[in-house]
Amino acid sequence: MASGQIKERASVLQGKTQNPMRFEISEGTRASLARWMREPLMVESEHLWPGPFHERLHISTRQYARVVHEWVTSIGLEASAYGTHSMRRTKVTQI
Repeated sequence: MASGQIKERASVLQGKTQNPMRFEISEGTRASLARWMREPLMVESEHLWPGPFHERLHISTRQYARVVHEWVTSIGLEASAYGTHSMRRTKVTQI
């Protein structure tokens, strides 16, 4: 965010290489993020997807894998063909 607005473009550092990965955030995604960030769970949080326990500030790798599995099955794709590794360079994963 900048000046209270979600940016149109963002970048993250890749974990292995530390190279920056730039991507655009669509208007619909920005609107969804803005709504999510107003949720009571998100107030004062530093992470978009906080962990379920107070001692863990963000979701774990395993929890993220479960989210990917749910995304894939919810749109009717074969869950065994997709995982966190195959999704690693997609916009949704970067966001």
